[in-house]
Amino acid sequence: MKRTPGQLVATALIIFFLGVLMLILSASGNSFFVDVAFIFFCGALLLAIYAWRVKKVFNKDSLLKSIVSD
Repeated sequence: MKRTPGQLVATALIIFFLGVLMLILSASGNSFFVDVAFIFFCGALLLAIYAWRVKKVFNKDSLLKSIVSD
């Protein structure tokens, strides 16, 4: 299945916010959530780099326009 640039950016944002949620859950003292958050942050970063370098997302007129057009 082909992904549009806006879908890639939206997916990266969702993964990033899941990482933030894991960091919030790690406040309970469970270090497992910190490890999972790190994996989510790395995944979101890799997806954003892929969207930037391969799909040329950030070279368009507006990133918001790309997301909304999907």
